Amino acid sequence: MSREQASKLLILKTARQMAKASGWNAVSVRKIADQMCYKAPVIYEFFESREDLVAQVLIDGFEDLRKTISVTWKKQGSPKSSLVAVCLAYWKYANKNPEIYEAMGIFVGLKKSHGGLLKQAEGFCSEVSEILAEWAEAHSIKKFDPLQATEILWAHLHGLVSLGISGQLGGPRKVEGLIERSCEIFENGLKAV
Repeated sequence: MSREQASKLLILKTARQMAKASGWNAVSVRKIADQMCYKAPVIYEFFESREDLVAQVLIDGFEDLRKTISVTWKKQGSPKSSLVAVCLAYWKYANKNPEIYEAMGIFVGLKKSHGGLLKQAEGFCSEVSEILAEWAEAHSIKKFDPLQATEILWAHLHGLVSLGISGQLGGPRKVEGLIERSCEIFENGLKAV
């Protein structure tokens, strides 16, 4: 890894740590520079703005989440039993990285102006759609729209995960139980169509 790559990764790591400690509103280029004993122009050598820096954190987050669910899906023996495992992997990623997950929801406006973020979010959605299409085929579901199913599942899962991270649903085990039950309801709903 080059020195420039290492510096860029350290800047991103510092931004994540600051967000984890104090929230994304507390993250600024000046504060990152101060934390790292840099001058602000050094940060601007790597990122044009705070928005670009946060967008890169989110790009990396969407890629990590996509890989997490993809690996989980491939580890499962049968598409029929893997939807719950994928949803639980999504929860575990979000619960382990709440500052990233929070930013994925809060900074949705960035995707309109940052092509890399939009591409990564679309890649994540595409991965989930492919997983759901395989799952539907394994269950012989004929009337199936993968994009619509992805949007419904993602919206529902996002609600549970956001409430779970904030502690409003109890501990992680309770959240996992609710996710398992919601997957069962989701599956039964699709099978009934």
